[in-house]
Amino acid sequence: MGSRSPINSRRWTVAEVGQLGRTPDSVLARRTGRTIKEVRCEREARGISFTKGDQRWTAAQIKLLGKMTDQELAQRLGRSRDSVRSQRKAFKIPAFKPRPKFKYWSQNDIRLLGTMPDEEVAARLKRTLDSVKNERFVLGIPVFDPKIRMWTPEEEKLLGTAPDEEVARRIKRTVISVEWRREKLRIPNPVPPRNFWTAEEEALLGVAPDEVVARELDRTVLGVAMRRRALGRRLFSSQVRPWTKAELKLLGIASDEEVGRILDRSADAVACQRLKRKMYRPSPKFRPYTAEEDRLMGTMPDRELAQKLGRTFIAVQARRMKLGIAPKNPKRKTWTADENALLGRIPDVEIAARLNLTRDGVAAHRRDLGVAPLNPQPPARRWTPEEDRLLGTMPDEELAKLLNRGQSGVRTHRCELGIPAAPRIKPQRWPPARVALLGTAPDQEIAKRLGISTGTVSKRRAALGIPKWDQKLKP
Repeated sequence: MGSRSPINSRRWTVAEVGQLGRTPDSVLARRTGRTIKEVRCEREARGISFTKGDQRWTAAQIKLLGKMTDQELAQRLGRSRDSVRSQRKAFKIPAFKPRPKFKYWSQNDIRLLGTMPDEEVAARLKRTLDSVKNERFVLGIPVFDPKIRMWTPEEEKLLGTAPDEEVARRIKRTVISVEWRREKLRIPNPVPPRNFWTAEEEALLGVAPDEVVARELDRTVLGVAMRRRALGRRLFSSQVRPWTKAELKLLGIASDEEVGRILDRSADAVACQRLKRKMYRPSPKFRPYTAEEDRLMGTMPDRELAQKLGRTFIAVQARRMKLGIAPKNPKRKTWTADENALLGRIPDVEIAARLNLTRDGVAAHRRDLGVAPLNPQPPARRWTPEEDRLLGTMPDEELAKLLNRGQSGVRTHRCELGIPAAPRIKPQRWPPARVALLGTAPDQEIAKRLGISTGTVSKRRAALGIPKWDQKLKP
């Protein structure tokens, strides 16, 4: 295998773009010094399809003209539709299923529109039904004997002057149509509805079965049920006993179970009725805390205090946290005066080993007392003017290595001084001469020849898809 040609980064000229799709990709690739893949990708990116316009027509292909549509024949022969149509017209071959000649509407044809159904006009004039409907719609001619009758101003003047049944009989419309039109125009009904419910009739709903109320009011059972549901009243049941005023007064004065036994009701029914009337009572388990109990908080562990007060551990813990009192930990070290005197005189590690404590615990207690450590941390190294002048002249990570400082410290100090970061130098593009060397020898040898690292050569070769030198030698 020979060496692979480098990627051509040269821009396409106007003349080269004009040849896309007209010249075969392989021929254009040789002319422009590009690969066939580059030419095909550029042509597809610009939406240019390759046609075989220069191919000569054979006798067999000419015989197919007019036997099928130009589009179908173009797909079969691999040509464009314009090429097939031009060739067919050159031989004066008519198109496959040619479009019929347009038939103009005469005055006599237009006079028939609207005088009979569109289907009959289409059959008489030998036109399609859509053509007749479209011409009638364009000329604004109403349909013959329409099923939907438009309302006239004379008919609308009769609305509200008489009952809907009488108006419907006069204008020969349905009662529902008259009622809908009157309500749309917001015209009041001169006759009140017959099924108007009075307050006395609505008071009977739900106090007896719907069948009994319907017979009493001379109404239908369905009408009674619909009115009852509209008012939000439940269906009458002999098992449901309504609550009296005397029973409602007992709610909340005792437990729900006790009130239920007195009223011969279930505890759930009593609780439901009490909650429905928003009568909330505190739980019998709740007991307010006294001043003596609050003073005991933090003097002993929460679990021990809970057993002493007869409360739960969670309740005591929540009360102590609400008062902002620290918990009492029996395992916590109680420091003596002699032990406190050791702080700051010897290291924290030695004190922790001597008192069997942790180093963090000793340090925390020392900080609480405000005692300085034996070996304090050295003060932060100040920035010199010479170091400040170097900020922004190189990347922060390089300057941090040069000054023996942390990268975050360098970046923070640079931002505090308002110095912009040094621009990163973008790697230069590989020239064609360098790219041509990739794969012709081992990466180590090419790296030494170019004066760069072996990793840089390997990454560039892999990015371009060039195989290794030893792989090219394999048959």
